[in-house]
Amino acid sequence: MYFKNIQLHAYRNYSSMKLNLHPKVNIFLGKNGQGKTNLLEAIYFCTKGQSFRPGHGLTYIQKNDLLVKPTSVIHSQIFAHKLEFDVKVMIEEHKKQYYVNQRKENSTFLARKFPSVLFSPESLAVIKEGPEARRHLIDEFLMGISENTARALRDYKRCLKTRNKVLRDYKHELKTLVETERLLESLDQLFLPLSASVSFARINALRSLLPGLKSSMSYISCRENVDISVDYVISSLSSLHLEYDQILQILTRRRDELRSAELSSGTTLVGPHKHDIHFLFEGEDSRFYCSQGQQRAIILSFKMAQIMYHREVLEDEPVLLLDDVLSELDGEKRASLVKFLKEIPSQIIVTTTDLSFPNDFDRAMSVFDIRNGTAIERITGNEVCFV
Repeated sequence: MYFKNIQLHAYRNYSSMKLNLHPKVNIFLGKNGQGKTNLLEAIYFCTKGQSFRPGHGLTYIQKNDLLVKPTSVIHSQIFAHKLEFDVKVMIEEHKKQYYVNQRKENSTFLARKFPSVLFSPESLAVIKEGPEARRHLIDEFLMGISENTARALRDYKRCLKTRNKVLRDYKHELKTLVETERLLESLDQLFLPLSASVSFARINALRSLLPGLKSSMSYISCRENVDISVDYVISSLSSLHLEYDQILQILTRRRDELRSAELSSGTTLVGPHKHDIHFLFEGEDSRFYCSQGQQRAIILSFKMAQIMYHREVLEDEPVLLLDDVLSELDGEKRASLVKFLKEIPSQIIVTTTDLSFPNDFDRAMSVFDIRNGTAIERITGNEVCFV
C-alpha cells in the first residue's frame, strides 16, 4: 500500500496544494513551524479519519477560508490491495465526512482499508504518560485490524456515554434511585459484555504483538534475549492470562462492589476505560525502572511489532509515518531504526529538521523542502503548492 499523492485545500497553513509522493521514501524537510507535521497529519487523516494531535473542526480549517466556506478538504489517491482508491476527507466545524471512490464511509473503514503506523515524540513518551495514552496505543492498533473489534470499541464508548449520563442525572437529582438502578440494570446487560469483549480484544492483541516486541527490542538494543514483556491490568490485577468469561466475571463483581461509589460520584468506575497496560523490563514496571531512552526504545519496538504483525499475519504493508521522531533517539537507536526501515518495502514518510537525514537512506526517495505552507521537491526544483 502507498499514497500516490495528497491534495489539500484550506487545511491548516496550506491554502491549496497537490503533492505527488514516492512509493518508497518521502522526506519533508524544513524548520519548525513551516507545516511539515500538518502535511503528515493530513496523510494520517486518510488512514484513521482523525488527527494524532488534539483539536476540533476549526483547528484544521485555514482561518482565511472561514469568510468563504469553513471547510478543509484532504484528497488523495491510494494504491492498496492491487487497486487504486480515491479518498476524500471533508472537515467542517462540527463534523467530518469520509468518501472512498465517491462513496460515503466512516473512519473505521479507513483504518481497516488503509493501515498506517505512526511514530511521533508523543507516542514515544506514552510509558511515562497516564493510562489513557497506553490504552489509546493498543486501541489505535485494534481499529485497523478487526472490524468486529472496531465495532465493539465504538459500541462500548456509546454505551459508556449513556451509562455516565444516567449516573450523572441521579447525582444531580434528576432521577430517583429506583429509576437509576432500573436503567443501570438494563444497560449493564449490554455494557458488561461489551466491556469484556473490548478487554479481551486488547489482551489478545498484546499476546499477538509480544513476540514481535521481544525481537524488535533485541534488534534496537543490539542485545540477544532482552527481558521485555507486557501486562494488561484490570483493577490492579495482572490479567494477560485471562479469557473472556473470566474477564466478564471480574467486571461484574467490580460493578457490584463499586455501585455505591458510582452513584455518589456520578460516573462509571468499571470497564476498559479504567484499565492499564504495563511494559515490564527485566520484570520491573518500565514507568519507574527504565530511563527515558529505554522507555522510548520499548515503544519504538512496540510500533515495529505492529508493522511485523501487519506483514506476517495480515499480509499487508502499512504506510509508516515518522514525525520528527529520529531527533528523539540517540545515535545507536536511530541507526537501528533506519536499518530496520531500509529492510522493509513499506512506503515511509518522514518529517525532519535534519539536513543530513536523507543521506541515511540508500533507497529511492523524494525530498521536499517545506516552507510556510509550500512544498518544493529538491530533485526537480518544482514548487508543488498552488495558492
